[in-house]
Amino acid sequence: MKHEVFREAVNISLNCLHHCAMLYIITNLRADLVANTSPAWIDLGGNKFRSAVDGDGRFLQILMTRVDARRLQMDVIDQNNTTITQRRVTISSTWNRVTIFSGQYHVCINVVKSETRLSS
Repeated sequence: MKHEVFREAVNISLNCLHHCAMLYIITNLRADLVANTSPAWIDLGGNKFRSAVDGDGRFLQILMTRVDARRLQMDVIDQNNTTITQRRVTISSTWNRVTIFSGQYHVCINVVKSETRLSS
């Protein structure tokens, strides 16, 4: 039985540097996909990642893009270079808890916003 990788990021204060928060999310996503998933995703550079190829020759690519100081976009593209979905998350200017779920063929980034600092 395979176990999925679960990483939970620490609380991030975005009151000071929004760009650092975006970099933090992408850096932790890269660590999950490339270092902690088996078989590992491939880092294609430019915040683009490709999953392993399954038995039918299918794979996913994701592209992470910083839209602005508070928005992060994820494009999901299949092996035929067709965009499956495009999602954006808005990072709060107060406190956030960012949770990254990743595995062989999936990625989910969950951001919970709070008006006060979340406890660790």
